Amino acid sequence: MTHKEQRVWLIQQLLKEEPIYKNYAVPEDEQEQKDLLRSLMNIRMPKSISDEFVKVQNEYLQVENELAGITPAYNLPGKYIIHTVGPIVQGRLTEEHCRLLASCYRSCLELAKENHLTSIAFCCISTGVFIDDRSIFYSHMDLCILLVNTHNTFEMLYKNCLGCYNLA
Repeated sequence: MTHKEQRVWLIQQLLKEEPIYKNYAVPEDEQEQKDLLRSLMNIRMPKSISDEFVKVQNEYLQVENELAGITPAYNLPGKYIIHTVGPIVQGRLTEEHCRLLASCYRSCLELAKENHLTSIAFCCISTGVFIDDRSIFYSHMDLCILLVNTHNTFEMLYKNCLGCYNLA
């Protein structure tokens, strides 16, 4: 299933669960689908669900977590806010957690580039779990610098705790 097919399938499964939803149709617009899926997940009462649903949901949410979104900054000091969700870590850190973290940064940088931004500020994605070990924290920050240098489009990278690095 494609990512879109997963989203539609999940919505259809949740709509089938409750008779009161029988007249609801799956919207065509991607954001409306995401809003509906989130709403259905939020209001669903805890009860058993098929293993297939859990599998598709996990695959879908893993991809969603690796994607970044952008919104206007409104009253904050900046033009835009780029949103991402860092990896969820239970237990010890693994190489997969680090890969997911790198994907979060990469997704933010790609979105910034698509929107012609020339500077970006990171507030340390997922540092709650990555900061327990100082060496992991510094590796985390080095990863950020590496990704910015790889994209080679940003004049400045701000990192909390470590100050400001001029990358121009």
